[in-house]
Amino acid sequence: MQDKTTRLAATSAKTGLGINKRKTELLKINTTANTPVTVGGEPIREVESFVYLGSVIDRQGGTDRDVAARTGKARAAFIMLKNNHQAAHLQLQCQIGSTLRLSVRRGE
Repeated sequence: MQDKTTRLAATSAKTGLGINKRKTELLKINTTANTPVTVGGEPIREVESFVYLGSVIDRQGGTDRDVAARTGKARAAFIMLKNNHQAAHLQLQCQIGSTLRLSVRRGE
């Protein structure tokens, strides 16, 4: 892995690009190697999981965390919509009640 990272850094440098060492993360899947991977002499931070294009990727390679994250996002969105719907319904009820009170006062 270190060899590939070194070649990537060298090729990137030739084209004027660089690897941001602070933002770079390393996720090892199905490996027993514990050697650190470095970029420019600095070790890359290892993580247990990360989000890539909205999907959670972890060491086990399963989908449990991803499904849980997506379910949580959907639940939060649903609760927000439900609250908005209830607020709109209450506002409509208030408007109807206000209209009815005016009608009763005027004797209509």
